[in-house]
Amino acid sequence: MTNRSEKLDGLAIGFECSTPWEEMEEMKADGPWRRFCAECRCEVFDLERMTPEEIFGHLQASRGKLCGRLTRRDGRLVTAREPEPLEPSLPWTPRRASVIAAGLVAAWLSASPAEAQTGAAAAGVVDSGEGAARREQAPARRPASTPRSALRGRVTAAGRPVADVAVVARNVLDGRESTASTGADGTFTMAGLPAGLYDVEGAREGFSIASQRGIRLQTGEQRRADLAAEADGGMVALLGAVAVVAEPLRRTFDASDLVVAAVVGPSVVVGSDRGQVDVVTDLRIESSVKGTVAERDVDYRHVEYGADGAAGGSWRADFVPGARVLAFLRRSKSDVARAGRPTFESVDYHFGIKQPGDRERAAYLARLDALARIGRETRRRGEVNPGDLVEWIVATVENPLTRGEATGELRQSWGALAAAATKAGTTAEVAAVDLRAVVDRFHDDGGTLRGEPPAALLGALLTAAQRERLTAALRSTETTSQADRELFSIVRDWDEKAAREWLVQRLGAAEPKPGDSGELWWLVGLAEELESEPLRALAAAAAERQQEIATRWAGDASPETAKLRQEEQAALVQDLRHQFLAVLSAM
Repeated sequence: MTNRSEKLDGLAIGFECSTPWEEMEEMKADGPWRRFCAECRCEVFDLERMTPEEIFGHLQASRGKLCGRLTRRDGRLVTAREPEPLEPSLPWTPRRASVIAAGLVAAWLSASPAEAQTGAAAAGVVDSGEGAARREQAPARRPASTPRSALRGRVTAAGRPVADVAVVARNVLDGRESTASTGADGTFTMAGLPAGLYDVEGAREGFSIASQRGIRLQTGEQRRADLAAEADGGMVALLGAVAVVAEPLRRTFDASDLVVAAVVGPSVVVGSDRGQVDVVTDLRIESSVKGTVAERDVDYRHVEYGADGAAGGSWRADFVPGARVLAFLRRSKSDVARAGRPTFESVDYHFGIKQPGDRERAAYLARLDALARIGRETRRRGEVNPGDLVEWIVATVENPLTRGEATGELRQSWGALAAAATKAGTTAEVAAVDLRAVVDRFHDDGGTLRGEPPAALLGALLTAAQRERLTAALRSTETTSQADRELFSIVRDWDEKAAREWLVQRLGAAEPKPGDSGELWWLVGLAEELESEPLRALAAAAAERQQEIATRWAGDASPETAKLRQEEQAALVQDLRHQFLAVLSAM
């Protein structure tokens, strides 16, 4: 279960900036929390001086493309305190951006997908179909009749015990937690635990403590869960491009109060502050996949960059009236509404609005409808069925139109199983059997699966038939998009021959898209994975050429130069494809 602090802690620096914060130009009109980097030609935000809602507003307005200074203490992101609540403002009066952002970040940093799905519906939103239906009780489980298990461990830093560490062991199968505190010798004990899969974490001010995850605990077992701590040297600040990881489609859906197909209507600027504008866009609902509202039209509130709402605001290109969209929304906590219409905000900082083409839209709606059916079945049974989720992921990956929404989750699940196998010193097949056995024992002892299943368990439930379907999907794929490349990496884990055949076919077929540098770095990484010296040499030469192209017109951001750069990068990738093909064909 991801809590609010963990959401913020998930932000990281993807690419570091070489210019020190102190040497950047102060933007005095905006206060000490924002500076200008002359090298990168962009604004840089000091997240330590910003409240969570302000951070969310800028992440949304920039579409996740933000440069920042991230400060951590005890492994956690440091932010400014939230301001005291203000008196409600009158409708449609100008206000600071933080007013709307407060509602947005409340949605973003809200409870886990499981809580969103099982908790009470937001005001004005009811569960479609099943919300008013009588819930069936889950079948009773027989109580445990055998001795319970225990976790014991020791927390050390540089070989020395760390006392007074708050240790939490959470059974990820149902979310129940057990706590303990380390003594003077750094040891802790948690007895009387039911069977399950446990994550063990420790916390103490002044220390960063690595967690232990996915500990399999059978009934009557006693296992060790030692934790390694490291003394923090005070606050640590990093500077550069903030890395924002998108939530998988399935989790975005679970966290939403309202998921609809809609038509974009007019947008109105309702407030502005220091380059940000608060916008309300009309969405006319065509169909609802999750949640219902009494009105056909709802207000969508969002934060954008723009010159006090000037007509030339670049955000308007994303909200052309008449555009058909899929919207993933949460009920707004702001105090402004138009004529009593329900007001919603994005479920996350990746905007919550998708604009697929007609074919993609139909494919998305089919997969979302399948998710809604799984949710209804979960509520009917009173328990999550991880096998249903695995089948949904597989079917979503099979369809090229929705593949990009599930390959990352599939790869994470399969990788988590492989990591569990490595940790246990066994094979993925044996680790899968062990994980399924723990879940069976958990059920036998009266446990009920709740919340988000651990990634390793989803990987353990991937059947041989499903793997064959994924291999067949790769063989029939004639493109090399990022999602296709991820599917190749997944299939390669269990069918090297089929994956290599697909790779050879694709390298000799379609030309790369201009501006798609992702394929270049995919091939560079692939050379390392294949451990081929000839491929490594080709990749190294290509990387040097790419650097030359990137620096040739440094500081020139004109459209003409950008086009030339993209054309040269496409030619570079095509050359590398042919070179790779020649080496692979000879292997």
